[in-house]
Amino acid sequence: MTEALSKVQDALSSIRLVDLQVEPQVVGRGSKLTLIYAIESELDVPLEVWLGANLRNSSGAMIYDSGEDKVVTLEPGRHIHTRYLTVGALATPGTYDLLVEVWFGKRSDPDRSIAVTHMWPARNSTIMVT
Repeated sequence: MTEALSKVQDALSSIRLVDLQVEPQVVGRGSKLTLIYAIESELDVPLEVWLGANLRNSSGAMIYDSGEDKVVTLEPGRHIHTRYLTVGALATPGTYDLLVEVWFGKRSDPDRSIAVTHMWPARNSTIMVT
């Protein structure tokens, strides 16, 4: 690991996803989920990150819309950030697990970003797609 990457990872360890709220828990195809992230940053300076989210069912099928990944600036302290996730009109009805992550790097490009893996919320969210 390079020294620069090590410094970035140290800085990212000062950021925490402290809560996640999701509305609604039951969503129709073609509708949107509202995801409310409560993020705490212990950094002394603002940091730009992006909010990712997807739904996965038990067979591994995913629902996501990278166009809805949202870039936000994390200011020091605890702040609320909202993004949306649209369930496509052709999505398979059923139960899905909601997975969220906060990334540092190029928006919607996990290969060119660093996931802050310790940021998962304390509780899992299960969403029913109808």
